[in-house]
Amino acid sequence: GVKMTDADYSAYFDAADAFNAQVAANENALYRPDQLSGYNETLDITGTGIMGYITIPKIGVELPIRHGTGADVLDDGLGHVHGTSLPVGGKNTRTVISGHTNMEGRTLFTRLDELRKGQTFTIGVYGRVLHYRITGIQITSPKDTDALRIQPGRDLATLVTCTDTGNSRRLLVTGERYTPTPSETRETDSKTIRDGALACCGITFLAGLAVARRDTERLCRHTDDVFRPKEHRS
Repeated sequence: GVKMTDADYSAYFDAADAFNAQVAANENALYRPDQLSGYNETLDITGTGIMGYITIPKIGVELPIRHGTGADVLDDGLGHVHGTSLPVGGKNTRTVISGHTNMEGRTLFTRLDELRKGQTFTIGVYGRVLHYRITGIQITSPKDTDALRIQPGRDLATLVTCTDTGNSRRLLVTGERYTPTPSETRETDSKTIRDGALACCGITFLAGLAVARRDTERLCRHTDDVFRPKEHRS
């Protein structure tokens, strides 16, 4: 594979910061992500659409995060919601990661409702590891996008899945970035960096994800909300 230099990595993060500045400056970003430029190219070193990995120790989740929330992404893993900050951290950012619940044969975000305030998760992006502590858990309607807005000066990450019968509501688990203790850092960073390195090497390291995409019935159709574009039936 191509050897990445520190300068290459810096350029990727600078591009992501520039994208996030666009998001922060556009209050309609969630509704009109088409007004943001360069999304698919930013944070895609490998050309696979994988921008990083999330690890949630309490519920045994360790999954890749890919660009966008189309069916092809969400049936196989987690998707970054276009129109929100890319997961590189920084003040005035809020990255939103979406995943299915109750998908046949896959755990994905099914156990998200077991999480509690004070628990932690990490997002690893090309060797940079961001630590978040859960500060808020909400159940909202799909139309309530205020719950996903950037909070001035804060560095937030919100995990989203559907909940309730008929998946009519959204469960939002929000964490705020914190500085971990040295022992916590060593433990999680080596793991996340290892997984991130696998992604960077272009190995499609989709842990536990079915390779053959079975055309299973999607049990959670995000067709009526901003977290998922409407599917066009041809």
